[in-house]
Amino acid sequence: MAKMFDVKICGIKTQEEVALVNRYPVDYMGLIFAPSKRQVTLEKGKKLRSMMRKDIKVVGVFVDATYEEIYRAIVECDLDVVQLHGKETNDEVIKIPIEVWKSIPVENKTSLMQIKQYPDCDGILLDTYYKGSTGGTGHSFNHQWVNEYGDIPKKLILAGGLSPDNILSVLENLVPDVLDFNSGLETNLMKDPLKVDMLFNKIKHYEEEMEDE
Repeated sequence: MAKMFDVKICGIKTQEEVALVNRYPVDYMGLIFAPSKRQVTLEKGKKLRSMMRKDIKVVGVFVDATYEEIYRAIVECDLDVVQLHGKETNDEVIKIPIEVWKSIPVENKTSLMQIKQYPDCDGILLDTYYKGSTGGTGHSFNHQWVNEYGDIPKKLILAGGLSPDNILSVLENLVPDVLDFNSGLETNLMKDPLKVDMLFNKIKHYEEEMEDE
């Protein structure tokens, strides 16, 4: 059976978290280079990257960084994807030499119209709008808005408050290309082994049920 969706775990910041996530069928790990409680330096990012399973793709998260800053991170940390959470334009997206995901903060249904501003990005990441924040808030939005919007001709990455507790109800309404987890897998800002294990048990159960239908 082909995979129904990929899984990304973002906000990786310690060797212990890499070792934990390496044990599960994760497709992407995210390193946050923007100011954040989970921010890592290029030096730390390079070290964490070297410890990751070779089949895992690495996503670098940036907010209004310069092209030079992004390019340096691509080279030093061997990034596979650049994820942009600021006011970057489509012209800036075009310059980046690897896969680019543009985050759209979703406050209401009309927020999705911003997708049309980025025809040249490879993926659209939908995250919950939260005043003063660019992501990782643990809040979710109404996923039915995405279904009502219609076809999104890009890789669709869903973020915003995803956790082991709500993942099955989320998948009842929307099955994106990538599910992006961060704070929903944490206890005291650290990835929690029990929560990660619970998540993948639920995903396995969901995929088995879908296969039987």
